Amino acid sequence: MKFRQQHDIVMIAYSPLGTTRNPTWTNMSSLPSLKDALLKRCNKITAQVILRFNIQRGVVVIPKSFNLERIKENFQVRELLLEM
Repeated sequence: MKFRQQHDIVMIAYSPLGTTRNPTWTNMSSLPSLKDALLKRCNKITAQVILRFNIQRGVVVIPKSFNLERIKENFQVRELLLEM
């Protein structure tokens, strides 16, 4: 991340919610991010916590959903950033 910032390289998270469970890319012994108990304790929607974390790190996030409610929730991440 530090190298990326020093050289103005933009990182894009195409699947920032980690929904792909391909064993060649993922440690299958760990839970999917959306089911992580620690993230669920934040009193926010788990996906919003993950998206906000990445945005605050300077990563461009591109979450994908066909569900209208989830799409709305993803846009609310901006409001969560302003609350901090």
